[in-house]
Amino acid sequence: MKILFYFFLIQFGVMFINSQSGAVVNLPEVQSFIMMLTTANPLLTFFTLAAFVVLVQSAIPMLFIAINLFAQQAIPFEYMMIIIYGIHLGNASRAYIFSMGLEGVSKKIFMFQTLFGVIVALLFLFIYYLETFLGTHFVKNLILSLSITPAMTVLNLILFIEMIVATISMLLSKPLSSWITRLYT
Repeated sequence: MKILFYFFLIQFGVMFINSQSGAVVNLPEVQSFIMMLTTANPLLTFFTLAAFVVLVQSAIPMLFIAINLFAQQAIPFEYMMIIIYGIHLGNASRAYIFSMGLEGVSKKIFMFQTLFGVIVALLFLFIYYLETFLGTHFVKNLILSLSITPAMTVLNLILFIEMIVATISMLLSKPLSSWITRLYT
């Protein structure tokens, strides 16, 4: 029951912040930057968003701008996926930068987070290109079938990614933890 409460609380927060960030999306500079990215190569979008998250030190501004553009149907769902994957890689890169100068357990925790962030971002990027090559759209169809609003669509995509992260973390935590311990001890 607590999980449902927290899920709905997060969903409410996302919808509230999303409704308040509409003014930023309407800025011509922001729209032209996002539109330039979404008409470019998906790999360029992926790495540019990762760099943006590192420079700004937060994924939230880009996330809500992208949600609004998706809600206005200015960008397709496929580019929303690439944006989310790029944000994930940016967060992993931020964790790595934050770990510089740390030692011991703190360093191991940040490196573990970095490693999983990179693995998941690259895994989903690979799945994106595999689906594009094969002409199947499993992730897209799954997320769109569960969603009612654009904000919920993005929330479901993030939830799906985090469930995969949790599953991979459980399956690979022992070998990767011992590997990281050997590297940073």
